[in-house]
Amino acid sequence: MKHEPGFRGETPEQTGHKVEKISVSEEEAYKILIPKHRESAIQLDDFEGVVGPEEIERDKEAIKKKKSGMEDVDSASHRRAQLLEALLTEQIELSDWFGDNVMTIIPSEYDDLFNGIDLAVEFEKEGFFQYLAMGIDVTSGPGSVAKKFSIIRNHIRDETLTNMKYFHSERSDIKGRKGSIPQLVIGADARTISELATLWLDAQRPRMLNKEATQAELEELREKAKDAQKKLSRHRARVLILQQIKDQLEVYIDFATRNKKGEAEEKYKKLLPIVSELLAKAELSHQEVLENEVDDVYRAIKQSLATFAIE
Repeated sequence: MKHEPGFRGETPEQTGHKVEKISVSEEEAYKILIPKHRESAIQLDDFEGVVGPEEIERDKEAIKKKKSGMEDVDSASHRRAQLLEALLTEQIELSDWFGDNVMTIIPSEYDDLFNGIDLAVEFEKEGFFQYLAMGIDVTSGPGSVAKKFSIIRNHIRDETLTNMKYFHSERSDIKGRKGSIPQLVIGADARTISELATLWLDAQRPRMLNKEATQAELEELREKAKDAQKKLSRHRARVLILQQIKDQLEVYIDFATRNKKGEAEEKYKKLLPIVSELLAKAELSHQEVLENEVDDVYRAIKQSLATFAIE
């Protein structure tokens, strides 16, 4: 089968949206978080002995070529997507956003660029591992989301779903290609990401304080940091993303069932109870529910899901 392109490549101009600037808080959080996040990503060189050296070099060249042709690498949209990815990765493990015993896997650049996977999640249930691959979007336009859904639709039809060529899990001791991974699109708009970045920075302030600070100043910052981390761990973005996942799982299961794609249907069905249980326990204020409902990316996802089965 001809390989489907990844999720990357659309610029804000192509989606018909104005070019925005990243906020001060987003920029500051980006400079601190992203280098650490990239260091934690899967590295191709670690697969020597699993993947042939010549193939690894070819994939490295493919990465360089792909990146050289990308026009949006420094755009606010792209940087926000990376920031959301790093924040989400941290909160999944630090604040149990996706529940207990959940690990994140930061894919290699190859799987990011060619398989559209920004983040993979490993769920452990009753001794078994289940995986979920996520493409992260911060574009408010439905055109960008619809393009990604088209790729997912094709993968359900041929039951390949998506795969990671460079997959590694420390818990399940798997290293190499991992296929048939359910894939979804998640995201948040600029307002939501800016809120997360501001809270994250406030939670980090005591570590960033200069040595001349007084004990009283340090104590005050520690209290503010504790409050910020508490708000971050309970932020409405957690429910926003879980709801996006649940909405997609329900549509994909229905689509797979009606098209008699049993293997794909089963993959998505195994994830639905996990996400539904997490949402059932979540608590949001009325205002937070309203704020999630008007998130631009969530609205684009719902709009595209409404026509998923008929396109």
